Amino acid sequence: MRPVRKVLLGVATAALLAGTAACGSDSGSSDAKGNGGDSEAGSGTSARSAFEALTAAARTTDEVTSADVVSVSRQGGTEAVLDGSLSWADGIEMTAVMTGDEFGSALGGSGEVEVVWVDGVMYMNLGPQFAAESDGRPWMSMDMVALMEEAGEDALGTVLSTSMDQGAQSPAEQMAMLLESDDVEWIGEEELDGATVNHYKGTLAIEDVYELQGTFDGLSEEERASLLDLLSEQGTELYELEVWLNEDDFPVKVSQSYDTAMGPAEQETTYSNFGTEVNAEVPPADEVIDFVELMQMLGAGF
Repeated sequence: MRPVRKVLLGVATAALLAGTAACGSDSGSSDAKGNGGDSEAGSGTSARSAFEALTAAARTTDEVTSADVVSVSRQGGTEAVLDGSLSWADGIEMTAVMTGDEFGSALGGSGEVEVVWVDGVMYMNLGPQFAAESDGRPWMSMDMVALMEEAGEDALGTVLSTSMDQGAQSPAEQMAMLLESDDVEWIGEEELDGATVNHYKGTLAIEDVYELQGTFDGLSEEERASLLDLLSEQGTELYELEVWLNEDDFPVKVSQSYDTAMGPAEQETTYSNFGTEVNAEVPPADEVIDFVELMQMLGAGF
């Protein structure tokens, strides 16, 4: 299987990029309190401040807990796209198709990878050619926590574990975080897919983002300091969050961005069909090979 090692590492890079963007907590978004800014929204919400509008959006996404999503993530020249359905009712569940610069059709498939996300583990169907070289197992699983622990980044593994458990990519938590920004403001009215939306933006210190999402819970003071040092070394200090709300107070578009040692990282997600049914099922165990196990088989170090 050595000829596919480079491709698999590319797949892993794309998957990590798509799956581990900064995220929110499960602390109850509708109760979030923040400064909210003093800017007023335009027509349709002209009587509301940014805080009021975002509080309404936090409430709607706390009550309606699923949607169809298209998420585009970019970092260090790498791009990954997830197109599917997402539920954040009880942790994250997702079914999607992933495409990315790093893998395309190199594994003999169509260039599209079926993805299932359940309980913090991403499962990817890499197709018949991959299955032929992995004892008939077409699915590869990526446990983000195990990956970081294998790499010797135990604190980062804890970060990822907390993130997965508490709702990565939940728009409800994204609204709650934006409400905590000291400089959240209304940017203005814009047209999006033929509809008028209101655009809001705020900035948070990355340490505050991790505090809000509960990342530091369970970490010792030494581990917390180590994590913050690592973030500082990577140049990750500020986290920008933007949201576009429709007339029904649903966030139809969310953009996140921050700096890293690999360059700027950004993720843009559009939401539609709120309340859609999501049926994410773990593939049969005899059809799955774990990424860490696979890399060990290939002799690829971390």
